[in-house]
Amino acid sequence: MHWVDRGPEPDGLEAVRSKYTQGWVEWRQLGTGSRPSSRWRQFRGDLNAVFSGLCGYCEELTEGDVDHFRPVSKYPNLVYEWPNWVLACQYCNRSKSDKWPDDGYVDPCATVESERPENFFHFDTFTGDIIAKAGISPENSAKARQMIEDLKLNAPYHVDTRKERIFFVRNFLSRVAADSEEEQEFLEHITNPGFSLPSITSVILEELGYIVEY
Repeated sequence: MHWVDRGPEPDGLEAVRSKYTQGWVEWRQLGTGSRPSSRWRQFRGDLNAVFSGLCGYCEELTEGDVDHFRPVSKYPNLVYEWPNWVLACQYCNRSKSDKWPDDGYVDPCATVESERPENFFHFDTFTGDIIAKAGISPENSAKARQMIEDLKLNAPYHVDTRKERIFFVRNFLSRVAADSEEEQEFLEHITNPGFSLPSITSVILEELGYIVEY
């Protein structure tokens, strides 16, 4: 996971929030009325643009859906709050569902720098696993491990995708001349904001001695 600047909310969201939030609160908390319609899907394109088409959790390329970081079942008052939305692929969205541990999860768009994902997660470039970062507090380590488990971030389809990336980057760079135009074009390509798996790609490049700038 990596930090994403969500930026200002899109035009039209405030009107939707004002009109439809109360219906969700009444349905979820009071059990009155019927399930309101899901108006957040009309803003999926805005969220996709912010996340450069990458899932906010696994970083794989996706059309994605609007995930409510704090689930609607527990926080219906946040259903149309822009700071509570994360672009998520179907796998992560389904795995996360309405889970919400006591200490919450690591927010891909955390406004406090110390709470950003880079301070919680690292990658094992031998196995392809995402792991809790070494040297962090026991509380933060537990929070990272809980999120990895709940969202199934080390499920085989995620790990296999990361291992393919590891092989791809290492293999290509082993075959091109250092400081060549071909090498520079490749580095620019794989560090483009819309290129999937930026975090593990960054770790691989750093292990190979490259200075990574995103």
